[in-house]
Amino acid sequence: MGEVYQTIGQERKALEFHQQALEIAEEIGELELQGSAVRNMGFVYYFLGHYDQAEALFQKAIKLHEQMNDEWSVASEIDNLGLVCFAREEYDLAIGKYQQCLQILERYDAKGDQARTWHDMGDAYRVKGEVEESSACFEKAIQLFNEENNHTGKAESFALLGLLYYENNQLTRAAEYLEKGLKAIDKIYAPVQRRDLMSNLALVYIRLNRYLEAQILIEEAFKLLHEDSSEVDRAILLNNFGLLQRVTGEYESARKNFVQCYHIRKEYGLDRETETALYNLGVICYSEHRLNEAFQYLSESLQLCKKHDWKEREGATLAVLGLVYEKLGQFTVSLKCYEKSIELLKSFHDFEGIWSNYYNLGRLYEDSLSDIEKAQCAYEESVKYLMKVRQRMSVEHRAAYAEDKTDVFERMVTILISKGDLKNAFIYVEMSKARALTELLLDSRMEDTENLNSLWLTSFMKKEIKLEIE
Repeated sequence: MGEVYQTIGQERKALEFHQQALEIAEEIGELELQGSAVRNMGFVYYFLGHYDQAEALFQKAIKLHEQMNDEWSVASEIDNLGLVCFAREEYDLAIGKYQQCLQILERYDAKGDQARTWHDMGDAYRVKGEVEESSACFEKAIQLFNEENNHTGKAESFALLGLLYYENNQLTRAAEYLEKGLKAIDKIYAPVQRRDLMSNLALVYIRLNRYLEAQILIEEAFKLLHEDSSEVDRAILLNNFGLLQRVTGEYESARKNFVQCYHIRKEYGLDRETETALYNLGVICYSEHRLNEAFQYLSESLQLCKKHDWKEREGATLAVLGLVYEKLGQFTVSLKCYEKSIELLKSFHDFEGIWSNYYNLGRLYEDSLSDIEKAQCAYEESVKYLMKVRQRMSVEHRAAYAEDKTDVFERMVTILISKGDLKNAFIYVEMSKARALTELLLDSRMEDTENLNSLWLTSFMKKEIKLEIE
C-alpha cells in the first residue's frame, strides 16, 4: 500500500504504511523486508525535500543489505545517496557516489542499473556545466538502455541530453536528441517521458522563433498531466508556457503562469526553481513596465543567488536589474549592474549573457551618458561574443537566432559612419549579413551622411534581412 500511495504522489500517506511495514519486518527479523521498507521511507523523505532524513535512511538500508551480503542492493543505495547529494547541489559528491556504485555494478550483469547510474551521473555533470563529460555519460546510458530494450529509459536520457545542448546554445543537436527521444517511445505508452521530451523540445523551438510549434508541444504536454502528476511537474509546464507567452508579447498571461509556478515551487521548498520563477517574474514585469514589482522579484532572486552562491544566476539577475535601474533613471547603479554581471558571466563562458550585457552597456553609454567612445567599445565586445554564440549553431539555425539581435550592428555601423570610418562600417555590415544595408552602402557611396541614420532605418526595416555565416 505504501508504494501505491507513493506512486500517486501521496507521500505522507505512503510513509505511514512504510513505517508499519518496517515495524512488522523488525518484529519477525526479516532483513530483506526491513531494507525495502527503509529504502522506501528514504525516497518519501527525499521527494518531500527532507534530505537529512533521506540520507540517514539510505545509510541504514546499506547496513541492512551488508548484513545479507547483498552487494547489488548496496550499490543501489549508494546511487540513492548520490541523488541526495545532487539535490543538495553537492555535485562532486554525487558523482563520487555514482562512480562508487558503478564499480560494484560492473561486477554483475546489471546493465539496467548501470544505465540508470550513468544517466544520473550525466545529469550531475550537466548541472556542473561539464558538457563533454555529461554527454559521454548520457551516451553510455542510452547504449545500455538500448541493449536492455528499455525504451523509456532511453527516452529519459535523450531528454536530458537534448536539454544539455539546449543549455549550451547548440540548438541543432538539442532538437536532434529530443526528436530521437520521442521516436524511441513512439509506439509505447510512456506519458511522462513523452511529456518531458515535448516540454524540452518546446524550449528549443522558442529559441528558434518557431512559436506555433512550441505552443502545440506545450499544449500536448499539458494533456499528459494526470491526476497523479505532481504539482512540481505542472510548474515546469507553467514556466515553459510563460516563456513562450513572454516572447510572443502575451505579458499578462505569462505573468499569471509565472506566478502560479512561483507559488508551487516556493511551497515545495525548491530554492533553485523558485529563483528561476522569481527571475522570470522580474523579466515579465519589466516588459510590462511594472518596475516596482520587477525590482521586488529580482531582489528576492538576488537574495537566493547570494544565499546559495549561485554566481551564474546572480549574473543573469543583475543584468535585468541593470535594465530596471536604467528605466528608473539610476544610470550609475545600472552601469554597475551590467559590469558586475559581465564579470560573473565571463567565468562561466556564458556568451549569450555577456553579449547582451555589453550591448546594454553600450546603449547606456550612447543614449543616457553621451559617451560614444565607451559605447563603441562596448558594442565591439558585444558583437565579438554574439559571434561566439552563433558559431555554436548550425547555419540553418543562426538566422532564426539572430533575427532580433541586429540592433547592435545597426548602432555600431551608425557610429562608424558618423566618424567617416567606412571600411570598418562595411566589416560590421558583412558580419551581420544585413543585405539591405549592404545595398544602401554601395548605392549611396556614403556621400550624404546627414540623413544616413533615417535612411539606414528605413532601408533596414523595409528589406528582408537574412543572417548567416560561412
